[in-house]
This record gives sequence, structure tokens and C-alpha cells, in this order.
Amino acid sequence: MGIFDFLNNKKKEKARQEQLRLQEEEKRRAEEQRRLEERRKQEEQQRREESFLSNFEFDSTCHQRYENGQPVRGLQVCPRYIKIKKNINGCSGYQLTPGDGYILTATNGDTGQPQFAPKPMRVVKFSNTEILLKGYCVSAQTPFGWQEIDLSDYGFSIIWQNGIIQKCILHMYDRNVDLEYQRTSQSTALFSKDELKSIIAILSDISYIFLKSDRLVGGRNEKMKSMLFSYAGVFGYYYEEEYAYGKVSDITDNNIASHYVLVKLSISDDSHRRNVVRDLADNWSDVLQVIFNLELDDNEAGNKLKKMESNIHTVTKAIEKLSGKNCKKPSNPLKVHPKKVSYNPFNITEDLKLAEGRAIPDITDVFARELVPMLASNQHSSDESRDIVANYALSMIKSYYDNAGFVPMLIVDQITGQVNQVAEMVEHISYAPQKNLKEYILSKIYR
Repeated sequence: MGIFDFLNNKKKEKARQEQLRLQEEEKRRAEEQRRLEERRKQEEQQRREESFLSNFEFDSTCHQRYENGQPVRGLQVCPRYIKIKKNINGCSGYQLTPGDGYILTATNGDTGQPQFAPKPMRVVKFSNTEILLKGYCVSAQTPFGWQEIDLSDYGFSIIWQNGIIQKCILHMYDRNVDLEYQRTSQSTALFSKDELKSIIAILSDISYIFLKSDRLVGGRNEKMKSMLFSYAGVFGYYYEEEYAYGKVSDITDNNIASHYVLVKLSISDDSHRRNVVRDLADNWSDVLQVIFNLELDDNEAGNKLKKMESNIHTVTKAIEKLSGKNCKKPSNPLKVHPKKVSYNPFNITEDLKLAEGRAIPDITDVFARELVPMLASNQHSSDESRDIVANYALSMIKSYYDNAGFVPMLIVDQITGQVNQVAEMVEHISYAPQKNLKEYILSKIYR
């Protein structure tokens, strides 16, 4: 082999070695990139897990026990409050590493007592349809001191779809037992999915009719629209949260979907939701009266509402079904007979001619500045709150009388309506035996 062959072979070998080096370098970079991408996905998954699970709550209204995959004992209708929290500082009764996993608890809604002992768990699966946590070996405090116990016999699944939680399942693997926690069973729901979609759509249509009405002045059209948005939000809560039919944002426009977020935050509290549902029929009666008044003469809003008579009846029946109370039928303001009373110091009149052209603007902000501090500082009984509100409204009625020499009943309606709206921002007030603030005030005036 000549010198040139030797040099040529050496050059080829060097090129081959360089190619191998470049290939190894490319593999190393690809592996590094893969590890970085894997770490990024893990960190993103961990952030997603922590965002969802760190303060997870699921209020179950019923649960079903399964043994060997078969339902037993029937559906148990009783509240159970499930919570999952991030293990930040450990958990009483266990020796845990802070930051490791989560703590699962459940409370019996009937007794207020824990349903089972807190269970440390770690996430083993996180998908778009299921989140699965499982117990693990921990050191637990027992009557015989600290001992290692195996909690891997327990698991907990969160079943969800499109961001909506369908149900939760506590697994007891060693016994082949599952406890399936649900919200109100769809099979026993007050309304079907299609019924709720229809009700929400009708309320949406009415809200925009109110908004565009030239008969609702002084900001009343905007106020009535917001009121109808709130009704849609209440039924939306049952659609999305109570029965888990789907997301409200998928069946409404952006305006109602945004309003629903506020409604959901408000009525997620059980006590407040009960109050809202209880008052639905009475409040809807006021809406029916507005609809009736708009239909009295020829105007665009009234004519559209007349064509929706069947749909409005559907909503009324749904509200009566939900609240358990009947709505009041609207009264014709043109056929109201004035009350005959022996004592009428403010010369309150139901003469419609005297009411023409007389209306007070929306001054709830003024009422709020004066009334809210009085209610907030009241540390006594609800009866005292009732009298604070009533006396404030009376002072407004008297002020009107001092200027006009009489007070149309329409003005009494507007004053008591706005004052009551402000009072409800602070607390719910009963005017029993009278039905509302207006009747309570009239009972004091006409005494």
C-alpha cells in the first residue's frame, strides 16, 4: 500500500469518527431534550394536579355501595362532604413528609362528624376523565405507639368530563367494595337536561325583551334583564352543578355565562341557596306583574311577550316546582279598587291619574350609603333589623308626602322595592305575618 492509500484511509477513518461523534452528540442532545420535555410535562402535570386537588370539595347528596361490582342496600340519600387538601404540614395521627401527596377527608352531613379517618394519598393517575389517588405505607399513631400501616388498600377516584365532576368513588380494594358518591341522582332529578336547557333559553329571550323595551325606563330595563339573568343562573346551577348535565357556557351566550359565574359563587353556600329557592315564586310573581303590565297596550315588548305566553307558563310551573310555592297571579292595575281606610296620614292613593308621570329614579346607591351602615352595626335581633328597614322606608315615604301632599301607591311600590333590594344585600329579613316590606309598612301606616 502506497503512501497515498495510507493517507486516504486515514482521512476516511477520521471522517467516520467525526460522523460517529456527531451522531452521538445528536443522540445526547435529543436525550437531553427528551428529559427536559419530560420534566416540563411532569411539572405542568404537578401544577395542574395541585391546582385542582389542593382545595378539592365535593358535596354529595347520595351514595351507592357496591360489593364485588354489584349494587347493594339501594341508593342512600344523605349528605357527605368530601374534601382533599394538599399535605403542607402533615396530618394529625400520621408521621408524614410535608409536601408529599394529599389528605382525603369526609364529613357526615347529618351529624357533622368525620365519616372516616383522614387518609394520606398520592396521585397515581390524572387524565381528562379520571383522577385516581391511592394510599401508601405510613407511620400512624395507634394504641400501641407508632406503627407502620399499609393504606394502599384504599383508593379514591374523581370521575369528570369537560371539567364537570360526575361522581367520586372510594375504593376498598381488600374488600372489593366501592362507595360511589353522587350529587342528586339524574334519575330522580326534578328536571331533565332538555327541560333545563329550554327553561334557560326562555329566560334568556325574556331578558333581552326587557332590555330593549322602551316602556321600562329609569334603568328598570337593565335591572329586569339582570334579574332574568339571575333566574337563568339558578337553573344553570342545577344544570351544571346539581345534576352534572354539562357546562352552562355551552348552552348560553357569553353575557349569561359570565353572570352565571357570580350566581354560582353566591348559591354554592347551601343556606343561601335554600333562601334563594324559597323566595323564587314570590320574586317571579313580580316579574309576571311586569310582563302583564307590558302586555296591557300595543308595544313591541308586550307583543313579543304575548307570543311567548306558553313559554312563560312553562317557566312559572318550573319555578313553582322548584320552590314548592305557587306564584301570585298578576293584578290589572287599571281595575284596582282603592282601599278604604280610616287613618291615612300620608294620603296614600291608588288613583292612577295622580300617579301619571310620577316615578322615582334608581337611587339604591343613596339608600345603600345610608341604610347599610345601620344594618351592619345592628347587633341585636332580626326584629330590630326589620324595624330599621321599615322606619327608613317610612321616612322616605314621609319625605315624598311632605313635598307633594299625597303619595301614589306606585311610589310606595318603588320606594319599598328599592329599600328592600338594599336590605337584602346585608341580610334576609322576615316581615311576618305580612308577606313583604310594603305590606308591613302599610300595616304600620293604616294602624
